[in-house]
Formats: sequence, structure tokens, C-alpha cells
Amino acid sequence: MGHLHENNTIVQGTGAQPALSILDGSTGTRVRDNILVGGAGSFHIDGRSYGGLSGDWNVVSGPAGAGYDRHSIVNATPASAAANHGIAGVSASIRRRVRL
Repeated sequence: MGHLHENNTIVQGTGAQPALSILDGSTGTRVRDNILVGGAGSFHIDGRSYGGLSGDWNVVSGPAGAGYDRHSIVNATPASAAANHGIAGVSASIRRRVRL
């Protein structure tokens, strides 16, 4: 309850799982200042975990949901995430799908 996901870069390849899963009634979750690009979308949130969910200032690979990401950049790809955020290039760590 009340988890904070902040300042992470998670890039998954095509066909991979979502970059971030919020499950099992994890209410009060805050997602801010992340790059979340998943093969199956940025998020998987089960119905019991929406209570108190908030997020903003993220780069995500799908549409922002239900107003949770008003300032986020949506429909990002790994290349656009790198180009739009002052990252010189997609690092070897991101290419290997390592959480930074």
C-alpha cells in the first residue's frame, strides 16, 4: 500500500510483459518521472489496484489512462524516449532490458 515508483527506466522488447505491473490490491501507488516502455504496454493494473493510483511526468508506450498521466509523453518507443529526454542514445543496459 502506498508504493512509490520514481525515476526508473524500464524498456521491454517486443512481445515482452508490461514495463510495470501493479497487482493484488496495491492501492495508493504513485508513479512519477519514469520511462516505461513495454512490449505489452507500459502498465498492467488489476481492478483492485486503482484506488489512490496517481502518476505524472512519465514517458509511456501506450495512451495515458484515465487522467493519471496528464503531463506524460505517450506512445513512446525506445528510440523516441532516448531522443526526447536528453539521453544521448539507448544505453546497453536498456537494450539488455535491465532496470536502472
